[in-house]
Amino acid sequence: GQDAVYAVDVAVEAADRQRLLRHISDGREYVLAHTQPGLTTRLVVNVSSGSSRTLHDGSSALEQCMVSWLDRARKHLGHKSVHLVVPVGNTQLEQRHAVLSTKDARLILMAPPACEMAQFVTGRWPTGSRSRLRIDAPGAKPRELGPGEAWAMMRGTTVVAIAVRVSTKDPAVDNLLLALGPTDSHALHRAPSGRWGLTLLNGNMPQPGAEFWVSRVQRNPGTLMRGLQADFIDISGRHRG
Repeated sequence: GQDAVYAVDVAVEAADRQRLLRHISDGREYVLAHTQPGLTTRLVVNVSSGSSRTLHDGSSALEQCMVSWLDRARKHLGHKSVHLVVPVGNTQLEQRHAVLSTKDARLILMAPPACEMAQFVTGRWPTGSRSRLRIDAPGAKPRELGPGEAWAMMRGTTVVAIAVRVSTKDPAVDNLLLALGPTDSHALHRAPSGRWGLTLLNGNMPQPGAEFWVSRVQRNPGTLMRGLQADFIDISGRHRG
């Protein structure tokens, strides 16, 4: 008979990835527990955090958990009409996603002042470009990273920012992780706020381009921490959104 469509909107107000994974897993299990083989003809689960986290290459625990759940749900129901839906874009996505598509183009990340939250930026591009990544941090000398290299910014004995170019299961993909510590002025050692520049140098520009994402920063409910969002800005100096 009639299709039974179940939809769950998992909107998680937490920056912690393990908590995000747990909430999404619990939500999916709840939906699956309310299905009946032979009666449920279609199962749709909407996850409202599709583009905000992970390296976007299938290597994260969250992505692997999603694939595993899909396989199990299809076996349980005995058919393939099971779907996980993630958004192609949410509010302010333009400020959290950017693409470098021309050689020596410079991407600007604005790290907000007085922020008590850490910021995370991930990037992906083909390793065949053999490009080096230049990082221009506010008030510091530019640094260049090749494949497999890492860099840490120190303030005293405290690491306030790191950048790592990592390899994953896919040998054709080069990944970047850039992590910035809090920029709050009350901290003894803090990451510099302002404009961080990211440029691919000394190689062929990967096609269709090098993609970068700013992981979403959210405050945990009930806390007093200031969770200002770092974002990309356009060539005019204005926020992309």
